[in-house]
Amino acid sequence: MSKIVYLDQNAWVALARGSWDKSEFPREHAALTKVVESVRSNEILVPLSFANIYETAKINDPVRRAMMARAQSLISRGRVFRGRRRILTETLAAYIAEKKAIEYSTPDENWFLSDLWFEGAGDYTPANYGFKISERVLDAIRRNPGRALFDYLAFSDEAVRVPCAARNVYRTH
Repeated sequence: MSKIVYLDQNAWVALARGSWDKSEFPREHAALTKVVESVRSNEILVPLSFANIYETAKINDPVRRAMMARAQSLISRGRVFRGRRRILTETLAAYIAEKKAIEYSTPDENWFLSDLWFEGAGDYTPANYGFKISERVLDAIRRNPGRALFDYLAFSDEAVRVPCAARNVYRTH
């Protein structure tokens, strides 16, 4: 079983720096190498949070944002922690069931993780999001979640990204 490691945005910045220039950032490059090896050997999972995605989406320098997105998408493999409501719902239900001796079906082992990067904000349903994503698109994202995350972060429409970041509209439900 892989250990789950959460990195705050400062740690992601350091890892991205390690990928930019190993002579200028040797400690960061060494850390990046160790993290990548641990991910490849399935020793660790390094999911992103919504906050990580939001902070990266706000980076105005497209090259810097792409470098950060590359590090995040490769290391996380596009996996994210599910939104806070889902996590609260499951943990509260488990707590109440245990305290009141109520039968409770334990969710899958990694129920709190998703391969759909946007589920960092909240579980996807057409009702929750206000629109339907086709199964074909969802399947494409699930086939390569890291690439889907990278494309979103690195190649978002600037006419949409900039005003959203400026108005802080990247928020959870």
